[in-house]
Amino acid sequence: MLALNEKSKAANKDVKVNDEITLSVGQNYISATISGITIVSKLIDELFPSIRNLIPTNCNRIISIERDYFKEVLRRALILCNPKNNAIVFEVVDNSLNILASNPQHEDFVEHVESGCECENDNFKMAFNAQFLIDVCNTLTSPKIQLAMAKSSSNLKITTIQEENADNNAANISREKNACYIISRFQL
Repeated sequence: MLALNEKSKAANKDVKVNDEITLSVGQNYISATISGITIVSKLIDELFPSIRNLIPTNCNRIISIERDYFKEVLRRALILCNPKNNAIVFEVVDNSLNILASNPQHEDFVEHVESGCECENDNFKMAFNAQFLIDVCNTLTSPKIQLAMAKSSSNLKITTIQEENADNNAANISREKNACYIISRFQL
């Protein structure tokens, strides 16, 4: 029904609760029509990859950082990102993190980030969507987070760092303790 309501807004038609809905079901589709608006959903008969394959394991690139500080750096970088993809670059050189951004107007952003990097003297660059990272930071409440990457994976794993004397309420600590956020990188 939500999809029909959104479609009706786009068509400038009012969908009423009492309007008649016509459903059609086929072997590999279902369609719904209401007030002259039709939405079709098709069955895709494919196997999805195992979600476990998307989560980086044996991460040898670890960055520990204060969540609020990281979020503010990302917000500043987002201002100068390319608005088409919000790409920022993590540049790790000698276990030090820099965040870079640029846009088509040749404006550049570079900020050295105060963080704990454990990257085994592995210098690298990886690009991510800044807004996706900000969204994860907005979801979490833990003061410290960990960004983990593996050389063999193109995904970034974000988890919380639980401190023993945390002021957070027990429900958030319990929920976040097992939470894992995965963000795919852009190809540079």
